[in-house]
Amino acid sequence: MKKQLANMRDSIATARTLSEALPYLQRYAGAVVVVKFGGNAMGDEEAMAEFARDIVLMRQVGVNPVVVHGGGPMINDLLGRLGIKSEFVRGKRVTDKATVEVVEMVLSGLVNKRIVQAINDQGGRAVGISGKDDDLMVCVADDPELGFVGKPVEMNVQVLRDLYGAGIIPVVAPVATGMEDNETFNVNGDTAAGAIAGALQADRLILLTDVAGVKDETGAVVTQLSPEQVRDLTERGVIAGGMIPKTETALAALEAGVRAVVILDGRIPNACLLELFHRPWRGLADPLAAAPGEAARRRLMLARIEALAEAQALSILGGFAARPDDPLPKGTATVLLLGPREPGFWAHLTAEPEWRDGRPDPIDRWSRRVIGRIACDLGAKALFPFGGPPYAPFYRWALRSGRAHVSPIRLLVHDEAGLFVSYRGALALREALPLPPPPPSPCEGCARPCLTACPAGALSSAGYDLDRCHGWLATALGADCLTHGCAARRACPRSQAYARVADQSAYHMGQFHR
Repeated sequence: MKKQLANMRDSIATARTLSEALPYLQRYAGAVVVVKFGGNAMGDEEAMAEFARDIVLMRQVGVNPVVVHGGGPMINDLLGRLGIKSEFVRGKRVTDKATVEVVEMVLSGLVNKRIVQAINDQGGRAVGISGKDDDLMVCVADDPELGFVGKPVEMNVQVLRDLYGAGIIPVVAPVATGMEDNETFNVNGDTAAGAIAGALQADRLILLTDVAGVKDETGAVVTQLSPEQVRDLTERGVIAGGMIPKTETALAALEAGVRAVVILDGRIPNACLLELFHRPWRGLADPLAAAPGEAARRRLMLARIEALAEAQALSILGGFAARPDDPLPKGTATVLLLGPREPGFWAHLTAEPEWRDGRPDPIDRWSRRVIGRIACDLGAKALFPFGGPPYAPFYRWALRSGRAHVSPIRLLVHDEAGLFVSYRGALALREALPLPPPPPSPCEGCARPCLTACPAGALSSAGYDLDRCHGWLATALGADCLTHGCAARRACPRSQAYARVADQSAYHMGQFHR
């Protein structure tokens, strides 16, 4: 009986784990994840098989893994047996002509094919290539002191896209061609993985290591570092040896457009799966902070979106960072809410073809065309508050942005647009954009004239009496509201500053009361 209960608890725990993984599975479906595999795990059959199972599972649930491997211990072993001595400078192997031949033999042959076989043995489909194949990675000498150690200067990653597009897992040996004929370079595995991830604009770069992670002077694992901190720790010798190329790779990859880089302790069972498909836990390092150039690029992208919106008399009326469990398109990192820019929106809209063609729903059709085009230009997904059911939760999103608040009459009030804020659509972006902190609620310090402005008494602290409102508008006394807009909205100081024209308010009131 006890055994049955234990088995039942295990089954329930397994089911719960799978259920909790659902939003993460949805988030990473279709994502490109570059994994650098190396260290002592490659010489351990059990660890190799476990890694292969993780990679096959990633592929099975829709992730596109690209494996880049090292092979230092195997290279050292063969060089030692051949009597060739190795030297290291700043964590990178010094490679002469004799050494590069051994490196290529071990990496492209022995190690690469072991990983390919391990993945295939777990039911996956893997193909092994090196940086020489299809000129995937073209290098120049990284440093005269290092000999034939390559620095990638040209990446041709279409072969990788072709492979994972066909359901095949690429396994890449970090051996590259040079600019000259018959030139071969040994590329540090981390450097190669970062260059490939950057060229693919990967969603994640995971660097597996044989240690707990980057440590500070006290030996404690540091879970997040700025570029300045990385440089400082490196200059002081705290970051040393093989961790140097890992941190350099992480920052360079972020600069190249990789969404996140994580340095993981590869000795932890199922480390890659835990990183991608489980709630964050402190045993794994958090993604490194974006480098200054990446942060600047994201600010420029936000400015570009603002300019695209302004050209169509729209404003960004708020936004928020997406969570894994949000009901949003896969891969969404940021959601931006778009609404009318005043003054000027109504004049712009009424000159557009949707307004003049006489067909129904001109504003919604205009919103679909214009915001859809902006989304297409940005590689984003357009979302709209109409067209349901089901309807996108714009009310909830507005509150989450921090720029809309529940007003004293229980309807939304916006820090810029005032009462009855209108959202024409939203952009679901794959970029994590820097959003400014929201200002305080416009109701702070306000005399709250909205509470007493409604002549019908339909809007109060108790909420909105819809029937009472329509009843008032059906009388002659309701003509003022139908012509100039809701009296409560007009009483709001923030709404008055927003400068919505009377014709626009009259149109919306007419659509509401018909």
